[in-house]
Amino acid sequence: FVIICLFFINSNQLENSVIRLDDSNFEHLTQASTGMTTGPWLVRFFASNPKHKLDWNKIAEQLKGTINVAEVDISLSKSNGLKERFHLDSESTTIYYFRDRGMYSYNEKVEFESIIKFATETYNNQKKLDVPSAPTLMDVVSKLLTQTKTDLEDIYALRKVAGFLCILLGFLVGIILHLIFSIFLSSKPNAVHKKDD
Repeated sequence: FVIICLFFINSNQLENSVIRLDDSNFEHLTQASTGMTTGPWLVRFFASNPKHKLDWNKIAEQLKGTINVAEVDISLSKSNGLKERFHLDSESTTIYYFRDRGMYSYNEKVEFESIIKFATETYNNQKKLDVPSAPTLMDVVSKLLTQTKTDLEDIYALRKVAGFLCILLGFLVGIILHLIFSIFLSSKPNAVHKKDD
């Protein structure tokens, strides 16, 4: 019984060595584009079923205390921003080593010893790449507006009547919201009262 318990405790520790990243925590934890004060990061970007069956937990355990080891499942919607930011392909596994305010791409065979050697010694044989900055609010809004414009153009091109109705409906909703807010704001009592002398 004791051996079984030790096995489960040990396997659970290995499983927790790899840090799971997504859009919500990537920049906060890695600080990849803002200074890297949290140390170097070896990050595997993969789809749900990576082609390379390398045990990433063993790499994390080997590098523990010197290099943060993480992974991002780019097939999940909560990682779409990272997929776009790093121009990742859903079909392949990509490994980046973030260090010294830059990133290095791992281009060797996906094997335990090779990855350990890359992270600890040979990463600087690769060209140091600039870390793409995290998208700003303006980038997100601009992309949303561009996508909306493209979608409306597609709707209009395929179904002119449906496109016209979408635009008309949007215009009417805007007018109705404007009227509601105008009535609401004009019906508020004046908060400033004159004092009686």
